[in-house]
Amino acid sequence: MNTKLILISFFVILLVIAIIITILMGSKGGVLLPGQPDQTNNFGNTKTPEIYTDFNTGVVPIESINTVSVPTSEGSVKVTDVTKLPEITSVGDGAYSLEGTRSDKNAGFSLVYYEADNSYAIAILNEPIAQNRIAASKYLLELLQLSETDACKLNVYIGTVYSVNEKFSDQNLGLSFCPGSVQL
Repeated sequence: MNTKLILISFFVILLVIAIIITILMGSKGGVLLPGQPDQTNNFGNTKTPEIYTDFNTGVVPIESINTVSVPTSEGSVKVTDVTKLPEITSVGDGAYSLEGTRSDKNAGFSLVYYEADNSYAIAILNEPIAQNRIAASKYLLELLQLSETDACKLNVYIGTVYSVNEKFSDQNLGLSFCPGSVQL
């Protein structure tokens, strides 16, 4: 079996597990961070978050969010520290499902963050893959609070499985707005 296919299958299995965990936890939309009174996080705990960001209605300033610098071959990129978001779910070995950060659970894509190499894997779950890739790319920008230029510097894998789209199942499609991404 080809190594790419094994790697893609592994990512898809991780994403499916993350989706199931998220569904079982009954997550809501938005991102809760410590400091704002009377907010309830997705785990049923009332906490005092600093910020409540609803990704359907707006984005908070980057200065208000816990950020980390991610080294890239083109210099460091400052991004939201997704490991600090209460809606994420650890799926083992430094991998985190970001499904709890989305309010639209039927968006056609799923996200996982890998802490070891600061990479993101996005699985396109159904057709139309072009529209779902655009939605996933825009969502990643919003979640990480960064520009398209900086997003293109990150290690992001966007793929789909053979059962969704035979033609594009064996490759990294790339973020929709990045140079060198696959034309769909």
